[in-house]
Amino acid sequence: MIKKNINKKNIKIEKNNITKKNIHSNNKKNNKKNNKKNNKINNKINNKIITIINKIIKTNKVVKISKIRKNIFDNNKKDENNKNNDSKNKNDNKLKILFISDIHSNNDFVEKILEKIHMINPNVIVLGGDMFEESSEDKYKIIESFAKTNIQLIFFGGSHEQRLTLEKITQKLSKKYSKIINATDKGNRFIKYNGYYLVFIPGSDVNSGSENYKGGNIKLVFKKKSKKYDKELQEYFVKRKSARKTGHIYFSDVVNEFKNKSKKEKGFDPLKSIVFSHIPFKCNTKKGIDRAVFAVVQDDIVFLNESKEDFSEMKHLFEKDTILPLDFAKELIDYGFPIKVKEANVGNENIKNFLIKNKIKKYICGHIHEAGPKAIDLKEKKLVKNKEYFESYINNGPAKEGNATIIILNNKKIKFDFINVFK
Repeated sequence: MIKKNINKKNIKIEKNNITKKNIHSNNKKNNKKNNKKNNKINNKINNKIITIINKIIKTNKVVKISKIRKNIFDNNKKDENNKNNDSKNKNDNKLKILFISDIHSNNDFVEKILEKIHMINPNVIVLGGDMFEESSEDKYKIIESFAKTNIQLIFFGGSHEQRLTLEKITQKLSKKYSKIINATDKGNRFIKYNGYYLVFIPGSDVNSGSENYKGGNIKLVFKKKSKKYDKELQEYFVKRKSARKTGHIYFSDVVNEFKNKSKKEKGFDPLKSIVFSHIPFKCNTKKGIDRAVFAVVQDDIVFLNESKEDFSEMKHLFEKDTILPLDFAKELIDYGFPIKVKEANVGNENIKNFLIKNKIKKYICGHIHEAGPKAIDLKEKKLVKNKEYFESYINNGPAKEGNATIIILNNKKIKFDFINVFK
C-alpha cells in the first residue's frame, strides 16, 4: 500500500522495482518475437503509473500499484483492438472494380488480362460494351472466359452487340456460373454492392454498320417514350437488317429504374455511386473524354461490285450520316467516296445532365477509342492516376489495344489506375 506520507524517492524505487520485475518476467514467458512488443507496452504502462502516482501524492489517496497497472493494461489492450478493427473495417469498405470496354473480339487481350486477374484481385469485373463483333464466332467464349474466374461479372452491350445474343449467352452461362449479371436488361441497371451503388447505361446512340452489316447495335433512345415512336423504331429496325434483333433501350427507362431503386435505399448517397456507360457524356474541350476523330458518310453509298473480299454481300449500303472507322474510311476516301473526316466532342448531353442532376461524381465509359485512357473532373481538368478524388470521369480506352482500368472506391472517394497488358 502507498501511505500518505510516501515521498518521491520511495516512489522512484518502487517504479524501478516494477519495471525490472515485469521485464524479467516477460522475457521468460514470451518468445523473441513478442518481447519487443511487450517491452514497449510495459514501458508505456510504467510511465502512466508514475504519472498517476504523482497525482496520488497531490491528492493523498491510497491505491494499490497492481490495480493501477491492471487498469492501464486493460485499457491499452482495448485501444489496440479498436485500432485493428478500424483498419479492418476500412479495408472491408473498399470496392475494387476492373473495368474493360471495347475488346472487339481481341482474344490476345482476353488471354493477357486473365493472366493478371489474380494479381489485380478485383471484387467485380465490368465489361462495358463492344466485347465482340456480332459476326465473330467467339462471342460466348469471351464472356465465359471472365465468368470462369468466379469473380462477380457484370456486362452490358454497346454498339456492336445484339441484345438477343446477350440474352442467349446469359441464359447459357447462368446454368454453369452463379456470379454473372447482364446489366443490359431492365432490372439489372441499378445494383447495390458492398455498400456502393453501381448504375449502368447500356447501348449506343451511334448506328453501327449498315443495312447488310452483320453486326449489332443496341440503340439507346433519348426521345420521349411513345407507341408512335415505338412503331417508327420497329420500321427502322426492319429496314436495317442488322438492327432487327438488337432491340432498343429508352434512356428514360434507365433513369426511372435509378429513381425508383435509389428512393428505396435507406441512406442512399450519390457520392457512393458510380455510373458505367458505353458512350461518354458531352464535353466541351479537346481534353474531353468524348473527343473523337471520325468519318461521316455525306450521302448514301451503294456498292454493286461482286467482290467478297471486303463485304459479305454483293450489295452493300452505307446510309448518310453513318459513322465509319477512320482506317476503313480513309480507304474509301482514296476512291473518291463522299466521306468527311471530323474532330469533335461527340458525347451525349442527356447523360451529363443526369449525372449533374443526381449529384453523381464518378463515371466511366469507353466507345471513343482515341479519347482514352483519360480521367478528368467536371471542369475537364486532367486527373492523375493512383490518387484519391471525390469526382472522376474516365474513358477506359480500347481494350483491343491492351487498355483496362482498375477502380478503387473508398467511401466517397475514388482512385483509378490505367494498365496496358501489351506493354
